[in-house]
Amino acid sequence: MRRTPVMQQLHEGLAGAGRDWLFVARAAAAMLVAAWLALRFNLENPASTMITVGIVMHPHSGMVLAKSFYRAIGTLCGSFAGLLLVALFAQQHLWLLGSMALWLGACAGGAALYRNFKSYGFVLAGYTAGIVAIPVLSTPTAAFDSAVMRVSEVLLALIVAAVFSDVLLPQRLRDVLRQTVRAQLAGLLGFAADSLSGRLPRGNLEAAHLRAVREVLEIENLRSSVVFESEYGVDRSPHLKRLNQAYMAASGTFLSLHHLMNRLQSPRGEKARTSIKQLFEPLAAQLHASLRHDHAIARARHLQRVLPELRPMLQQRIDGLQSALDARDTRLDFATGAELVLRFADELCTYAAAYVVLVDAQPLPADEDVPSFSRESDHLDALWVMVRTTCVMLGLGAFWIASAWSFGSGAMLIGAIFSALLASAPRPLLGLRQMTLGYTGGIVAAFICRFVVLVHMDGFMLLATGMLPFLLLGFYLYTRPGLTGAGTGFVIAFCYMLGVRESPGFDVAHFLNDAISQWIGIAGTATGFLVLAHASDSRWLRQRLLRRLRSQVVRACCARTPHLRHDVESASRDLFNQVLALSKPRSEEARHLIAWAMSVAETARAVMVLREQRMRGGEAARACLGAMLAALAELYEQPGPSSYWKARRQVTHLIDAQNTPTAWMPSLHLLRLALLEADSVLGRAVQAASMTPGGLSHAA
Repeated sequence: MRRTPVMQQLHEGLAGAGRDWLFVARAAAAMLVAAWLALRFNLENPASTMITVGIVMHPHSGMVLAKSFYRAIGTLCGSFAGLLLVALFAQQHLWLLGSMALWLGACAGGAALYRNFKSYGFVLAGYTAGIVAIPVLSTPTAAFDSAVMRVSEVLLALIVAAVFSDVLLPQRLRDVLRQTVRAQLAGLLGFAADSLSGRLPRGNLEAAHLRAVREVLEIENLRSSVVFESEYGVDRSPHLKRLNQAYMAASGTFLSLHHLMNRLQSPRGEKARTSIKQLFEPLAAQLHASLRHDHAIARARHLQRVLPELRPMLQQRIDGLQSALDARDTRLDFATGAELVLRFADELCTYAAAYVVLVDAQPLPADEDVPSFSRESDHLDALWVMVRTTCVMLGLGAFWIASAWSFGSGAMLIGAIFSALLASAPRPLLGLRQMTLGYTGGIVAAFICRFVVLVHMDGFMLLATGMLPFLLLGFYLYTRPGLTGAGTGFVIAFCYMLGVRESPGFDVAHFLNDAISQWIGIAGTATGFLVLAHASDSRWLRQRLLRRLRSQVVRACCARTPHLRHDVESASRDLFNQVLALSKPRSEEARHLIAWAMSVAETARAVMVLREQRMRGGEAARACLGAMLAALAELYEQPGPSSYWKARRQVTHLIDAQNTPTAWMPSLHLLRLALLEADSVLGRAVQAASMTPGGLSHAA
């Protein structure tokens, strides 16, 4: 029986709330069991075990296993680094603190280069060295025991977290992956069918493009994590890469088609636009027919069956529609749109076939080389993060030495933890604000629990009963969108300040001194973030990221690599996502950056199609094409009047040349239309550069 929309929403809401509270209960139980085991094994600092459980716990078991894997590697590397630093500078505290600051900065820079769980390993390697070395500055002979205890506490926590997340009513990451893949298929079909049919409001089109980019990255991130969960992830990893590759191709072609239709919204282009819509009607009808199936696999099989049969009919319709057009420009407009429609149909069929192969677990050809997703990282930004973290640690170390305060090490430790955790955050000041609020709440909760609740209790069962309400609150914050950082700060502060040990203490003065040192560490970190701003707070660094995005067109024009098309498309989407993360949502700057990303995607795709068709032309035509690609690369590398007119002349010359192959014309015309669009982001940048003495630095 089908549910009504209201009942469906109610069912989904209750199911979501149930999953959230299941995670809260599982995480709290895991933390309490970890604390009990740490006490039973007589570990030095059970709070470290509890904090580790709190940080690695996640609603989905695959995420927990992935975080645990990289955390274990990071902890071992960090412990070894801490031991090495103590061995080298046991009697030279200044050198030790300086080396520690450099190590933490280098690890933070490494974390900034990776935006997946690999960055988590760098984060742990950084602040684990501080946790091992800083407390034993006055007793360096205890460094080995400190490292052994740290590794034991962390590994115990990882084992407990893995067992609870993977055994106790687990929520599998592969289920999320399947749902995301199904939503990706339905979203592409619905978007393509409705947008050119005129059923989708134009205001929703940009959001649909953004969703397409995010879905590619989300599936790639899920794919890299689900391999830790089961054989499903390992076996289907090549299939998922292949599916994402096909999706990028189909969605990119449709983006070009949609831009063409927008450019033809003028009296001159009305005939071609109408003809393209008539050509698209049979394809749109099949898309709507596929959406009438209830299951995604049925939709994919429908498309896999009908699209090859539809292509001859589309070709026949193209011949009939083109014969009714007289003007050369109109025929060229239509030929460009027709080529994009045919290419979209072919790539959509490839995408549907890849979906069927994934769901049916069909083996891939042994000789098929499926390229990996190409990510782009800014080494200068990583260096910036390294400098910022090093300066923060040097400042906190100088404060500790100058004040000779016994609690100064706490300030340095919390500064190391916060700097490392936020190293790869796109907006670290926002993350620091959330974590600080949560950390403050955790300190208050720890004070209440320690000096109001636990003073009346004895034994572990009563200890667990007293801690449980506070742990439930902290983990509940984890599940709230926008409050995950606050939940992390709350749990870390609560566990650290509660100080669970075999013989607990109730010294209020010690607690307050410890809390003040934590606040000083947070204040020092915030000062470093404000003085040495991140890319999201630095216009110069954002412009550098924008130049790297434009450089993907240069790469498409000039590079010679085996999987150039896939590498450029995946790298441009990764940079696109970074640009979005660094800009304020729905701001004028965000719209400007999104426009650049779409321009890069469309131009790079047209260029790569031309390069694939290059051998169809004669030697003279290929020489002209090489000159045009060089001019286009120069334009995107340094937009300005000179490079613009040069690229425009080269494209026009190639279109008007007698020896230019007909197969090149659609892509060349697409490039010319993009150059002629005065209101585009590229056109505005060229106009701004022509009016500004400083050139592009003011135009971008």
